[in-house]
Amino acid sequence: IVKILDSKNRVAKNTIKINQGDYLPVIAIFGKQNLASYNMPQNLSPRSTMGATLTWTIFDGLARKQRVKQSKIELEINKKQYNEAEKQLKASIHKAYYELLDAEQNIKTLSSTLEMTEELIRIRKVAYSEGMATASEVVDALLANSKVQLLQLSAYYQYDLMLATLLTLCGMPEYFEKWSIEQ
Repeated sequence: IVKILDSKNRVAKNTIKINQGDYLPVIAIFGKQNLASYNMPQNLSPRSTMGATLTWTIFDGLARKQRVKQSKIELEINKKQYNEAEKQLKASIHKAYYELLDAEQNIKTLSSTLEMTEELIRIRKVAYSEGMATASEVVDALLANSKVQLLQLSAYYQYDLMLATLLTLCGMPEYFEKWSIEQ
């Protein structure tokens, strides 16, 4: 969108220049050289011809002025749209980047939490085998581990989603495989 609006800005600037050029005269110079002519006497046709024309519109009912004014208004509208689109793009990039960092932090936190729940399962199983814990405590530890694994997968999904969004906004989706986290 930003590139399209930038192109529109360039077109509007060129349109202003073209419309302002209507105030200047149009001068055309032409020439012709006859190199060879068969079966025609040389004194009947000129060997070379040159000429110039000048066209200058002095008054056209203020149409040129209106075209220039309209072109300038279009340029201003395009500039405002470009600035707005640029601001929205920057805001989207910042949002995606900070959500990506948040997802990465969640992945790290949940990795350590997952290690703790695995250790809790090991402790509960040992305690159960020695009669110090109930089966319900072991199941609770397994359930807590499953919840952490689910949260971790959700964090990986969020990371991949934000990475894809960020790379797409930056115009580099081909780098997704390079920067995605291996599970």
